[in-house]
Amino acid sequence: MKITFINGSRAGDELEYSLSEITIGREDGNILRIPVPGVSRYHAKIWQTGSGQWLLNDQGSTNGVKLNGKRITSTVELTENDEIEIGKQIMRLNGLTGEMPKVIFNPIPSAAAQIPDVPESAEPDFAPGTARVVTPAEQVEGNNAQPLDMLLDSLKGQAGGLFNGKKTAKQQPAAPADTAQPPKIRKSTQLMLCGIAVALLAVLATTILRGVPGCGKSGEGKEKPGYLVIHYVKEEISNNNVFRFVMMLEGDQVTFTIDDIKSKRHFSRKAQVEKESLDILLEQLKRSAIWTMKQPEEARSTSVKMKRQLQLCLSPKLVNFSVEGPYAPAAFEEVESAISILAEGYDLQTISLTSEELNRQAVVCFEKAEDLFNNREGRTENLRNAIVRYQQVVNYLEQFSPPPPMWDAARKRLAEAKKIRQRKLDDLNYEWVRASQIKDLDGLREVLLKTIELTEPSSKEHKIARQRLLKLDVYLRKRNQ
Repeated sequence: MKITFINGSRAGDELEYSLSEITIGREDGNILRIPVPGVSRYHAKIWQTGSGQWLLNDQGSTNGVKLNGKRITSTVELTENDEIEIGKQIMRLNGLTGEMPKVIFNPIPSAAAQIPDVPESAEPDFAPGTARVVTPAEQVEGNNAQPLDMLLDSLKGQAGGLFNGKKTAKQQPAAPADTAQPPKIRKSTQLMLCGIAVALLAVLATTILRGVPGCGKSGEGKEKPGYLVIHYVKEEISNNNVFRFVMMLEGDQVTFTIDDIKSKRHFSRKAQVEKESLDILLEQLKRSAIWTMKQPEEARSTSVKMKRQLQLCLSPKLVNFSVEGPYAPAAFEEVESAISILAEGYDLQTISLTSEELNRQAVVCFEKAEDLFNNREGRTENLRNAIVRYQQVVNYLEQFSPPPPMWDAARKRLAEAKKIRQRKLDDLNYEWVRASQIKDLDGLREVLLKTIELTEPSSKEHKIARQRLLKLDVYLRKRNQ
C-alpha cells in the first residue's frame, strides 16, 4: 500500500508498506505515527482481509475519521485513490490492488514533537448494534440511478461553471439593460449604523481598559462562561541577546509577536484559530492543574535572565503568574507546551527551534519545493505541493528583519506557481463546459480528478470537485451493472 500526504508540512511525501495491518495515531506504538492536533493516541486502523479487500475503521478516537470528506461510523471498504482525514492530516491511498512493496518506512521518528493527550469520547456518535459497512454509493445523496440529463444538471450547477455556477468568459451573456439595481441604504439607516459602530467601539475600548480582555462582566452583569483569553510572554536576556515571544489569544483570534535581536527576528502575525485546534486547547486547559497552582518563588540570579508571564482566563476562572529563571512548575510548563504546539501550527517554531535550525529547515523546504515545481508537468499534484512548501518557506523567513534572499525568491516562486495553477484551473473550467455540452462523462471525470489534484483539500473548489466525482462514479457504476 502507498500512502501520500496531501496537506501539512509533509505534503507530497509518499510512504509504502508491505504490511497487512497499519495502525495510525500519535503514540510511538503505531505503524504510522502522526503527531498533529486532533489525532488520538490510537486513532484508526487499516487492514487487509484474506480475500484481498482493504478495510478502515475508527479506533474510538475523539475527532473521528473521515473517508472522502464524510465521517465514518463503522468499518468501511477502501478503494483506489480514497482520501482519509485523521485530525488535520489528509492522506491518499494507492496500490490497494497491486503487488506489495518490498520496503517498509516509518514516517515519524519517536523523537518527534509530542501532542498532549486528548481524552477519548465517552459516547459514540451512533447507536450501539447498528454498525455496518458503508458503501461508496451510500456516502452521497441520491443513491438511485439518475437519467443522464438529470445527472449533468446536478453536476453543472445553475449555469454550467465548474465551481460557482458561472459560464466561461466567452459564453457569459451580457446583463440586460433594465437589470434591477440593489436598493440604496436610506440616510436614516446610515445614521443608525453609524450609531451602532460608535457603540461597538466604545464597548471595545472599555474591554481593553479592563486589562485582560473578555475576563470581566458582560453588559448584563453576568459572566461569559467558556470565553478564553491567554496572554503569554517569554523573555530571555543574556549578554549578547534579547529574545521576546508574545502570544495574545482572545476567543478565536490570536496574535504572535517575536523579537530576537541576535538573529534579527522582528515579526508579528495575526490569525484566526481553527475550531478544532481551539477545542483541543480548551480541553487541555480544563484538565490542567494551572488553576490550583501557587505562585512560584523567585529564582536565584543566573547569567541568563529568563522571565515568563501568563495571564489565563477561562471565564469565570482567572489566573496570573510570573515565573523567573529556567525552571517552572509542571502545570505552567504544560500550558507552555500547548502554546508552543499552537504556534507551530502557524509555522512559528519560536520556542523549540533556534534561528540556525529555522534557516536550515527553510532551506530543505525550499529545495523540495523547487524539485516539485520543476517537475510539475510530471504529476498534476506536484504544483499544489510546491505551493504549500513555498508558502512555508515564506512563513519561516519573514520572521527575520531583514528577511534573507531566499525569502524573496520563495515569494516570487509562490506567485508564479499560483498563477500557473489558476491558469490550469481556468482551462479545466473551459473543458468542463465543453464536456458537459457533448455529454462526455469520461471527460468530466478527468476534469474533476485534475481539479482535486490541483486544489487544497480545505478549499471550496476541492470539496465541490470531490463531491461531484463521488456522484458521477455512483452513476457510472450503476449504469455499468
